[in-house]
Amino acid sequence: MERLSRRTYAAVVLAAGAIGWGSTARGELSSDLKIPVIQLDELSSIHEIKLLSAGAPTFTSLPLNSPPINGFAPQVVFGITDEQAPNDFNFASHKASSEGGHTLPVGQSQYFTTAVFDTGSQSHLISFNDAQHFDFDDANRTGDSTADIAGASGTETTDVTDAVGVYATGFNNASVAGGTTLSVNPGSLVGQWNTSVLTAESGSSLPNLIGAPMAAQYQTVISNTKPLHLSVNNQTLRSPQVNFQTLSTALPSGYSKLSLSVQSVNGVTHDPVFFPSLEDFENVADNPSTPSFFASLFAK
Repeated sequence: MERLSRRTYAAVVLAAGAIGWGSTARGELSSDLKIPVIQLDELSSIHEIKLLSAGAPTFTSLPLNSPPINGFAPQVVFGITDEQAPNDFNFASHKASSEGGHTLPVGQSQYFTTAVFDTGSQSHLISFNDAQHFDFDDANRTGDSTADIAGASGTETTDVTDAVGVYATGFNNASVAGGTTLSVNPGSLVGQWNTSVLTAESGSSLPNLIGAPMAAQYQTVISNTKPLHLSVNNQTLRSPQVNFQTLSTALPSGYSKLSLSVQSVNGVTHDPVFFPSLEDFENVADNPSTPSFFASLFAK
């Protein structure tokens, strides 16, 4: 949809330092690494991020800026579709085990890229360069709102898309052709649709982030003892294996679990949601005022 000059300030927190655990988002992280006791003075820093929301309270997160466990930041391969629910007045993300609708870019081979899996990010974020490859505008999924995101290094403005589908998988299900083109094994993608995402603007160095909205609907297992790598465009990307599975799946023996507290000043929704603009009552997924977001996840 054509962009307008209207600006909204979304309730979104983005954390830059992902750690090597997985999240069920219903209060637990899991990892097959035996995690030692960490003293606070061993952490690099603890800082506060705040983001003001127009007409709403301040949203606060307390992420840890610590190095990833075992030297790895968990990463996934993901793609985008144009799926949305025009008549869903819950404005919620819908969980799906396979893609539907049209893949992006529309009318071309599906584009895949990589992202850091970061439970500290309340919304999904797409880098400026990859947003051009997905071509939201040609798919009629460009929104007309912006969101200012704040972090330790300052504030940056991002764009809010119409609701779309976001599907991801671990590196073990991906391959690279010709050193440049990522693809995934058929049937390996899982994700959610009717989900609005953030896209970085020109000149931004913000990376791709698959965040808490995915953790809200899937138990995420990050296997630190199974390191993988992909070589794309002369860059070698390293990550532990990441698997998305049904919430509350029993953990295998030898895994560690960290309980999380799901918190929000306005209460917690069961699924990620966006705030609609209600410009078009025939399609409430068009031009949302905020991206789809989920509550902040805090270690107990």
